[in-house]
Amino acid sequence: MRFHLEELDVFFPYDYLYREQYDYMLYLKRAIQDKGHVLLEMPTGTGKTVSLISLITSYQLQYPQTGEHSSHVAQFFGS
Repeated sequence: MRFHLEELDVFFPYDYLYREQYDYMLYLKRAIQDKGHVLLEMPTGTGKTVSLISLITSYQLQYPQTGEHSSHVAQFFGS
């Protein structure tokens, strides 16, 4: 399945998406864009892992510069 999450094109491996999975990905996306943190809780078996992997890989595909080390981080670690 392929769907839009705000302006992000998300690739999801199943034909059905639970509302909780959509909300989970939305909160994660906003945290990434804000360069912040997010704490989410979902019950066992609700698709946390597949939601996380789908969102992160889709985001990285659309925004490949995300996650690159800034120069001061690279200098700190001696890269």
